[in-house]
Amino acid sequence: WLGAELLVRWDHPQRGPLAPDEFVPLAEQARVIGTMNLHLLRCGLQQRQLWPQADPPLHLSVNVSANDLADTGLVDDIIDACGQAGAGLMLEVTETDVMREPERVAEALPRLRAHGIRISVDDFGAGHSSLVNLRRLAPDELKIDRSFVASLLNSRSDQAIVTAIVGLAHELGATVAAEGIEDDATQRWLADAGCDAGQGFGIARPMTAEEFRALLVAGQTASDTGQAAPPALPC
Repeated sequence: WLGAELLVRWDHPQRGPLAPDEFVPLAEQARVIGTMNLHLLRCGLQQRQLWPQADPPLHLSVNVSANDLADTGLVDDIIDACGQAGAGLMLEVTETDVMREPERVAEALPRLRAHGIRISVDDFGAGHSSLVNLRRLAPDELKIDRSFVASLLNSRSDQAIVTAIVGLAHELGATVAAEGIEDDATQRWLADAGCDAGQGFGIARPMTAEEFRALLVAGQTASDTGQAAPPALPC
């Protein structure tokens, strides 16, 4: 295991459980998405303190909008929330809108990296991701969008795109993670293609913070006793 991505669900008192696509766009429209993300980041960092020690340290990935990083105050709050634990935080930049203030985003990146906070470009190849923004962000990680992974074994074009992304990322000094892995065959193909990490139902389904901690503890115990080998593509 390399770490975990923080996911949010809203247990609404009247409407019951709500998926992110039902309320995150509303938070973006109301311009409170930064405040919400900061709250979730703080909750995630609290949970991370309960994880077993690992070398290298397990990271926590948290989604943020590229435009959130143009907010100097929010960047200050993120750095403050990390304290001395910045080395374990990965900000997954999602470009749900065109980057409005790229210069200010570029100014925030070295400040974040100075505190050990890494940057990942989420859903690469979809949405507004572009080579221009890739150059601006200089990410530590590229996450291949699940749309290129779902039919990977039966699509020569998807295989060519994934191979090209892996090569591009490595030339830029970034690692590559694939989203949406649902079977062993896809996982093996990606590993053979040089993909560094992966996530998806074929590796682990979403779980509560308590369940994830128990999974880490069980995996650490098995590793110490030689009972299990690590997966080809860690989550």
